[in-house]
Amino acid sequence: MFQLLVGIQILAILFTVFAIISMFRVGASYTQKLMLAFLAATLVHNAGYLQELFANTLNEAMMAIRVEYIGSSIVAVLFMMFICEYCGFKPCIWFERLLLLCSCAVIAMVWTTPLHPFYYKEITYTTEGVFPHVVLTYNFGFYFYVLMCAVVPWACSVYILLFYTKREKNLKRNKKFRAIILGATFAFSVLVLYLLKVFPEGYDPTAPALAFLFAVLVLRVWNKNDFDLKRTATETVLDSLGDGMIAVSEDYGVLMYNKMAKELFPAIENHKKLTDIPQFPMHILQGDEKFEAGGKYYEGHLHTLADADGVTRGYSVLIVDVTETYEYIKNLDIMRKEAEAANYAKSNFLANMSHEIRTPMNAIIGMSELIIEESRGRKLYDFACDIKTAALNLLSLINDILDLSKVESGKMELVEAGYSVQKLVKDTVNLVKTTAEKKGLELKVNIAKNVPDHLYGDEGRIRQILINLVNNAIKFTNEGYVEIVVGAKHTDSRHVELLLRVKDTGIGIKEEELPHVFEAFRQLDMQRNRKIEGTGLGLSITMKLVDLMQGTIDVKSVYGEGTSFIIRIRQKIVDDSMILDKPEMNENTSRMFEAEQCRILIVDDNRVNRKVVYHMLEQYKFQLDEAENGKEAIQMVSQNKYDMIFMDHMMPELDGIATTRILRKDYKDMIEGTPIVALTANALVGAKEDYLRNGFEDFLSKPFERRQLHQIVAVWVPEEKKRYIGEFSISSQAK
Repeated sequence: MFQLLVGIQILAILFTVFAIISMFRVGASYTQKLMLAFLAATLVHNAGYLQELFANTLNEAMMAIRVEYIGSSIVAVLFMMFICEYCGFKPCIWFERLLLLCSCAVIAMVWTTPLHPFYYKEITYTTEGVFPHVVLTYNFGFYFYVLMCAVVPWACSVYILLFYTKREKNLKRNKKFRAIILGATFAFSVLVLYLLKVFPEGYDPTAPALAFLFAVLVLRVWNKNDFDLKRTATETVLDSLGDGMIAVSEDYGVLMYNKMAKELFPAIENHKKLTDIPQFPMHILQGDEKFEAGGKYYEGHLHTLADADGVTRGYSVLIVDVTETYEYIKNLDIMRKEAEAANYAKSNFLANMSHEIRTPMNAIIGMSELIIEESRGRKLYDFACDIKTAALNLLSLINDILDLSKVESGKMELVEAGYSVQKLVKDTVNLVKTTAEKKGLELKVNIAKNVPDHLYGDEGRIRQILINLVNNAIKFTNEGYVEIVVGAKHTDSRHVELLLRVKDTGIGIKEEELPHVFEAFRQLDMQRNRKIEGTGLGLSITMKLVDLMQGTIDVKSVYGEGTSFIIRIRQKIVDDSMILDKPEMNENTSRMFEAEQCRILIVDDNRVNRKVVYHMLEQYKFQLDEAENGKEAIQMVSQNKYDMIFMDHMMPELDGIATTRILRKDYKDMIEGTPIVALTANALVGAKEDYLRNGFEDFLSKPFERRQLHQIVAVWVPEEKKRYIGEFSISSQAK
């Protein structure tokens, strides 16, 4: 029996040592230090009792008992302090100190027992029973020990555990609380049974009971992430921070703060909770980070401190001085608003100027075309052609300026769709062929056989790039040829690198001027090229368009021999079929028709513009009506059924967009199926999309030529009302 009791005691000591070693694996918080303390006290208690079991004399037994009391008198108090900290309960400091003082008093009484009878009335040593042991008759000091060092701290511990068990909503943590309550009750019950002398005489089971309880408690409850408010930095490090740091409990009780936090909120020293500090910005605890204090701007960042079960144990508040950043952002915002206002004013100015310039340009070009039609074979015909040519040159200049403005402001957008490479090249050649022929230049076209005919991209911008390069080549070439080369390099099964090369036998570019080729408003070799018209914008716009499509442009030139521009743009493949034949460079023709039963309304506040459109549409034998403003147009629509309406945008009283909205809303029956075409001088980016969103079916930008107007009516005039009479020749309109 004695060997069994010794074995149990040795096991208890081993369990306690193992638990303490586990605690030392990581740095300990205050809560963990308390657990270490009561484990150490339990170890001393068990070691002393093991020594008592092996004692052969009264003196050896009493020395072992004295060692036992060093641990047993403080273990329950330390356990209570641990429970308070673990549950987040803040006891009175004086109460803890009183219990510790009582423990010290008990230790003092036990160690001085031979000198007084306060603790033991009588002490004898017997060899009877299971093993030799000391027989003790207790005095009031022992009952003082039982009350102050056992009953009171154990009762407080159980009460706190029961209280927090009821409040705890986390199931896992609730189970831990219940396990601790069960263990504490077991240990206290063993003490009660010992006092009632239930166990064999001389045997004290409280030491091993506590050892097994606390060892299991550590292994069951403790882990390195289980405690609240771990300290990851020392106070010195926290004080060295340039930002304020405050750690608070779950109910915002102040636990710690650094030097900067104290400077920001001096009253924090005299208050236990953040809510009690008058100048503390409580709104940062609800997620509103920014606040102002003392003429400076701060941001408060709230971070949750949680245990291993995900239970919130407290919060850390980081307060950062962002005054410089705030002022910087404020200045940036002011500059941004100023830039946006300037950009809006610029865009508004461009829109107004575009309208104001294009409106008379439309009249000049339109009237010159009408004169050309009516005066073929006469001297007046040449004058009219010269007027139209000059007007188109001026229009080209206006378009270049607007394009450059759009690209630089970032408002140029790509409109991607499927297109035919063969048709793109064919249209380009038809547009520049006449100019090349006038200078006696040969226009060559070479399309590689591996080029897919149908690609996906912005056909309009690619055509603009090609036209700019070819026109530039024709402009600076006096004899020889201009060649368009189209190639392709397959990057994968669905993409191709489209290669566009424009080569000429012109005057070339000096090597030192090659880096300046794409600069805006700059014309190279001014002394030699002073007679050549141009603004120097074409190549600059071309480069910006290529960049917009994430392509590359290179230039090679030999001064006096010629220049070559090479464009590479990545495009999607729509159809793998290749271009087998070179495109035919015939005139772009479409069928001409008459439609006597088709009724069209022309709405424009400018009399000359109405006259231009009216006379261009006369040859189709349409029934034509005119309205000089939106109100008049609404009145006419309410009385007549129209097959098509041309609507100007900027008109007094009621503009074109407002008029169209009213017609679409209030006169649905009269204009059902009637296309409304925006006839406007607004050529800025996004204009067409805006019109289509506001009830228009199509868009025609002023100034326009007869061929452009023909394309509109050919699409929107009902097919059943057309009577085809021949071919409509586009190139014949501008000889």
